[in-house]
Amino acid sequence: MARNAEGQAPHKWRGKWRASITIGYNAAGKQERKYCYGKTRQECVKLWNKLKIQNDDGTLIAEETMTVSSWFEHWIKVKETEIAARTI
Repeated sequence: MARNAEGQAPHKWRGKWRASITIGYNAAGKQERKYCYGKTRQECVKLWNKLKIQNDDGTLIAEETMTVSSWFEHWIKVKETEIAARTI
């Protein structure tokens, strides 16, 4: 079970493969993590890599504290470079 700054590499957990990525820290300083699960190690690695890419792009955020309006504002900031100014 390897841990690093990105999270936790795929490992067996309760009969499934599980991996996690650290997406930030809450006000108390505790890590906020996003988990992915798969039936096989390869499936879990694919999902884990997608999580890492989304985290690097800034599109992966904690859903628990997210409202629709705040998510939309975040999405617009991420997509501003891809969408024409007239569309925004």
